Amino acid sequence: DTETAGREEPCLALGDQAAWISHRQLLHDARAAMATHAFTPVHRTLVCTPFTDYNGLVHGVLAPLLAGGAVLS
Repeated sequence: DTETAGREEPCLALGDQAAWISHRQLLHDARAAMATHAFTPVHRTLVCTPFTDYNGLVHGVLAPLLAGGAVLS
């Protein structure tokens, strides 16, 4: 991750104030969520929150996919 081009570039704007999140921060948060929830490739995650919600995106989509699991919406 430390050598990846574009890792510090903003990739996601949050809220009305447009707080920008970098690729590095998004990946860091997804890895932390993956560890917290102990996602594995056998997990199937049903997402009920909108993908525009940061926690829904990170915990419900990115972390399960990063672990090799599947996401149902």
